[in-house]
Amino acid sequence: MKNKKSQSQIISTVLLILIVIGAVAIIIAFVIPFVKKNTPETSCLDVAGKINIENRPKYTCVGSGLVNVQVSNKGASEFISGIQIEISGGGSSSSYKIEDGKETADVNMYKVGGGGSTTLELPGDLSSVTYEITTGGSVDYIAVYPILSDRETVCDGDKVAELSPCP
Repeated sequence: MKNKKSQSQIISTVLLILIVIGAVAIIIAFVIPFVKKNTPETSCLDVAGKINIENRPKYTCVGSGLVNVQVSNKGASEFISGIQIEISGGGSSSSYKIEDGKETADVNMYKVGGGGSTTLELPGDLSSVTYEITTGGSVDYIAVYPILSDRETVCDGDKVAELSPCP
């Protein structure tokens, strides 16, 4: 009689373990596809610290009605569809969306001597591009923000507040 009692305890323990394993398997079968479906393929972590303003006096500077901004890309090309440049001053700010091959009002590619192209380019991996932006008013700071490939998510970026006058 004693032997049957210990067998039933072992069987009930094994059954409980099997029920728990089955429940975990069912939960995992639903949770993993749900998380994969609702998580973007690219996140802001992929571009953190990779899109920056190069604060060089000749290429990032403020002139009379003009702002030059040199933006560098340290390996984020595969994750971004564009960048957003924000210029703030005098209590207001303006944003400019830059996308490859498109035109944006008041923004040109910088060219020494003037006459830069209105068709904009993003900086390639490990390179820099300078934009010439027509502004009105004072400039307190310039910021650049990467736009992820989903064309909706704008990530934290780089900001420069100490700007030199353009030569």
